[in-house]
Amino acid sequence: MLEIGPFRGGGRSLTSTHNAEKPQKRYRLDRLIFLPVIGALIGIWGVMIVFTAAERRDTLERAQTQLGFTIATLADANALAEKAVG
Repeated sequence: MLEIGPFRGGGRSLTSTHNAEKPQKRYRLDRLIFLPVIGALIGIWGVMIVFTAAERRDTLERAQTQLGFTIATLADANALAEKAVG
């Protein structure tokens, strides 16, 4: 006999105990999907925070270095101007 449909696999019946187990399994499946997704989102946010902090630190360091070069150049220009005047 050819079995087609949800009753394939021999003798399964839809009883009240089968229906009572299904929501619990569905809840567990939802939790198994929900927890890794939340974990991945927290991980992505964590990586973004660490990356942003590192970029901020590098940008501030670069700005301080450039500001130091600018101050040195202005000091040299000021010294040359004082020599020329004085």
